[in-house]
Formats: sequence, C-alpha cells, structure tokens
Amino acid sequence: MGRAVLFAIVILLVAWSRRADAEERAGFALEAEASADARTCADAEVLRAKVAERLGRDPFVTGPDARGRLRVAFARDKTKGWSADIALVDGAGKRLGARALTHAGATCEPLVSSVVFTIAVLLEDLAPPAQDPPPAKPPEPPPPAPAADAPERPPAPPAPPPVRATRIDAPIDPAGALGGAPAPSG
Repeated sequence: MGRAVLFAIVILLVAWSRRADAEERAGFALEAEASADARTCADAEVLRAKVAERLGRDPFVTGPDARGRLRVAFARDKTKGWSADIALVDGAGKRLGARALTHAGATCEPLVSSVVFTIAVLLEDLAPPAQDPPPAKPPEPPPPAPAADAPERPPAPPAPPPVRATRIDAPIDPAGALGGAPAPSG
C-alpha cells in the first residue's frame, strides 16, 4: 500500500509540473491574411516556420492555451507598394500593440523578411525571463599527499649566504727610491 501511494504522489507531481510548464510557455496564436493583390506574400504556416527557424523554437500555440493572438495582414497598393500590419491582441481582445511595415519593391519577399524579424523580436521581448544559471562549481580540492611508502626526497639545502665584495687594502711596506740625476737622492 505504501508504494502505491508514493507512486501516485509522484505521478501527480509530474503531471502538475508539466501543466505549470505548459501554462508558463503558452504563447500567442498566429493569424495571417492577405488581400487579393498580396496572395504571393506568406501565409500563417510560412510565417510560423520562418519565425521558428529564426528563434530556434516554435513560439506559437494553437487552441485554448494561447495568451492572445498575433495578427498579420498583408496588402498591396499599386502606387505605394507592399504593406503589412502586425497587431498583438490579448485573450480579452484588447490590442496590446501594433506595427505597420511597407516595402516598395517588385516582390513581397523583403517585406516578409521584415515581418519575421519584427515578430521574432517582439516574441523574445515577451518571453518569460530565463532562469538564473546554476551556481559556479566550488574550487577543486588540492591533490592528495603522496603515499607513505613512496620514497621521500631530502629537503633542498638552504641557499648560501650572499658574498660580501667590500675589500680594503692597506699595505704597510717600506718604500724607497734611488735616483741619480744632477744630484744623488735617496
């Protein structure tokens, strides 16, 4: 009986931690639409794949786990070029932020790249903060002392005292000179 209760507690704890982890990671649902002239721009699946590639993970969720919606609307005006409206809406429908991007080129691809970058930056800013890194490892203890049966080296001899180089010479000798120039001297 004791093992069964312990097993049930472990199962409940694992299920609870997975649910808490899923709630913490719940992201936004992605919605994309395009006007008739902008059908060549990316749809929701292409945007999702490109953002996931840029972030290294898929930040979007589907279903009731979403915290809100990220809406992208592509359009094309023949005089102004391509445009994308990005809007972030919370679960209650309140608009949290918006961004409008434009591109005046022949294709929509550069605009799609800008939209992907904008979404990636936005989602990184909204992501929960990373947990603190684990504490640094304590320093390793010094290596153990050599075994008692190992031969010991004799201690190094002490260094000789420094040599003094000061010398004083004072000879005591008789000195003399002999000379013979105009007069002998001694």
